[in-house]
Amino acid sequence: MDYAGIAAAILGAVFFYKGAEQEHRSPVVWVGLSVLASGVLMFGLHKGFWWILLAQFVLAIAIALWRMWRETPAGDAKDVNNS
Repeated sequence: MDYAGIAAAILGAVFFYKGAEQEHRSPVVWVGLSVLASGVLMFGLHKGFWWILLAQFVLAIAIALWRMWRETPAGDAKDVNNS
């Protein structure tokens, strides 16, 4: 059993829980995505510590990009059609 991978999954879940609380978002969604990614890697693909860390890092970037995209006000976006 890969205890380092399990530790990385737990630390990732804690990181996303605290991040969601700080951003006033639902921790269930962020932790759920973290646990899902870790579970797929550990049990489905039989990957270990480094893959789980990479998945947590990619998930953090994906959440940041999603939030930047969703929270950009429509008036701030440049209108390409009416130059």
